Amino acid sequence: PEVDAGELPYILAHSSTSGALQHAARNRRKDGSIIDVELNSHPLVFAGHRARLVHAHDVTERRRADDALRAAQERLRRVIASSGAVIFELRSRDGALELEWISENVSRILGYTLEETRQPKWWSRNVHPDDFKRMRGRPFAEAFTDGTSEYRLRHRDGQYRWLREEQRVTRSSDHKQGAGARPGHDTTDTRTLARRTHTNQRART
Repeated sequence: PEVDAGELPYILAHSSTSGALQHAARNRRKDGSIIDVELNSHPLVFAGHRARLVHAHDVTERRRADDALRAAQERLRRVIASSGAVIFELRSRDGALELEWISENVSRILGYTLEETRQPKWWSRNVHPDDFKRMRGRPFAEAFTDGTSEYRLRHRDGQYRWLREEQRVTRSSDHKQGAGARPGHDTTDTRTLARRTHTNQRART
């Protein structure tokens, strides 16, 4: 393939450099189409002269796949950021629950910055003590099973909010570790409304 003129200065400037070189370039094929290539070159001696062996590998499809993956990840990030559910990934290690990852909309829903959630034991420190005791006391097989759970987590303003989680679990081959992706919906207002409705109904009877 023909190397674009813009790439020639780089290649010529480094042609006498010892050691292997790698460089990305845009090349034109015989049919006029432009492709992405990865240039790998190695120094050698040819007919008594220093030279370089250059191998050009077409990476156009790989670049397109990488671009498509980045675009998909960005779309997913935007969807999660606008979601009404904060998503946790909790992992069990040696019987302890640790926060592995949390979606950035935690700032909007629970008031914490991402930096604050990365502090050691942030999740366990902010789960209501009664709920944390209940969750920690559950057997591993029960705690890491697909299903629904509810517990209270402290908002940054100091008030506890009820979260309803839909847990999806993956486990290690020895079943001693597990990770759970847990979209948590704030159900505090729904619970409060249901409690008030129940109280009003009892008052009328």
